Parts: sequence; structure tokens; C-alpha cells
Amino acid sequence: HLCFYGHQTACESFQNENYFDPGGFSEYLRITGRGVTDGTLKLPEDISYEQGAFIEPLGTVVRGWRAADVQPGDSILILGGGLVGLLYVKLARAKGVSLAVLTFEPHPIMVLRPETSPRRLSPFRVKVRRLRECGVEILYMLPFSTDFSKKTPENFVREVLVDGLGVHHVVVGHDYRFGKDRAGDAEFLVHAGEAMGFGVTEVSPI
Repeated sequence: HLCFYGHQTACESFQNENYFDPGGFSEYLRITGRGVTDGTLKLPEDISYEQGAFIEPLGTVVRGWRAADVQPGDSILILGGGLVGLLYVKLARAKGVSLAVLTFEPHPIMVLRPETSPRRLSPFRVKVRRLRECGVEILYMLPFSTDFSKKTPENFVREVLVDGLGVHHVVVGHDYRFGKDRAGDAEFLVHAGEAMGFGVTEVSPI
């Protein structure tokens, strides 16, 4: 259904039959199947490769923003200060929305898989300064440890999102995972929200 209405990358058949390797911000990637004909666009001459690299992540941010129906004067919490988180920060400031960011320190991969952890782009104190420069008003820093990684999805939602932050609505990507063994996902959040009194919007891939 989604493929027929211009949302190919949100279509389960499209996702199962096509391959993007490795994706993200890679300089080169391999695309198969309908990803070649339906999932790629030629950049106009006046758009650089650097600008073009932001089309997909920015599109994801805008879709999530629209789905949550954020209005001027609202306050939003951004989970994570990575690329997509920073794009949300920029969009929120442009729309006149109060900003808070939650981030882990150190990055979870540095605790769980230190042998594969990439080099940090900046120390935590530099991240704090840059988030402040972007207009972030409140920063929540959660110390990440092996013990913290063992929190079940239910405990994470109750202790961090509900009791700790008092969330009213959560927007997550289609592939969002959290909790011990990455057992929590968007569907889990929807059911948890119904039980604990907050809304959830799942953003499908662009």
C-alpha cells in the first residue's frame, strides 16, 4: 500500500526486498532492487554533496515534527545529542519551542562494545557548550554503565521517562530500540504509554 502512494521506504515489502549497504553518511553505498529506481534522486546542480547528505535525516526530523504536531510555546525533550538530535534542536529553535536534551555519558557503545567504539568527535564539556549555543535550555545527563544497561524496557520507561521526566508524548523512529538486550521498541512504547498515560508517535523511514 505505502509503495503505491509514494512512501516506498516505509513499505515492509520494499524494506525486505531491497538492500542499502552501509547507508548513513558513508561516502559510497550499495543499493539493490527498487532502491535504485524508487529510492534514489539525482541532486540538482546547485546542491552540494554535503547538503544532499542531510536530505534524508532532515526529512525524518520534519516528518516526526509534523506527526507530533508541535506548536509554538510547547516544550520538547530530545533524547540524544547526535546528528538527528541536533537537527531537532535547530528546527525547534526556528519554531520558537523550548528545548531540553537527554544524553548518555559515556556513549553506550563505549561501555557495551569498547573495542568497536569510534573516536569521540568532542569531549562532553564541548558537547554541552555547543548544545547551549544551539539554544538548548535544559540538559539531562544520564550516566551510562553496565548496570544501567540491564534496565528492562519497562523499568526504563517508568523510572526515566515517566517518574524522572514526566513525559506527555514521545516521538521515536521506526527502528528505535532501548532497554536490556534492546528488547524495547516503538510497539512496546505504545502499550506502555497507554498504561502510564503518555502518547507515542512512531516515525516511519523516509
